Amino acid sequence: MAFKKGISGNPAGKPKGSAKIQPLRDQIAHALPEIIRTLIAQAMCGDVMAARLLLERALPALKPQAEPVRFDIAVNDSLANVGQSIIESVSRGELQPDAAALILTTLAGQSKLIESTELITRIEKLEEQAK
Repeated sequence: MAFKKGISGNPAGKPKGSAKIQPLRDQIAHALPEIIRTLIAQAMCGDVMAARLLLERALPALKPQAEPVRFDIAVNDSLANVGQSIIESVSRGELQPDAAALILTTLAGQSKLIESTELITRIEKLEEQAK
């Protein structure tokens, strides 16, 4: 028997909860309050693994966050000059290398936006002149 492309053999789909795992999930969900109470009691008695499990699930690890970086950029400065000043800030120890890399990547993106905008403007002018 060949299956027809695009036609389901079971249009109603799989019934919810029909998986073999569902009864186990239901049992765990029913016992969850007691499981948590037991883990807490074990952690309070010094069980490091119970404490670790509770903490990892209830309080996920903090993600590193960069500190805000402030520096002056002249409005008319070229992106190349801004990039150079960022590199100099790293060499003087005023800016962390990872923060500088992120800023330089952002400057590269800004450069592409400026380039695209300028190209669009040039093309529009050429099309207008060609009319």
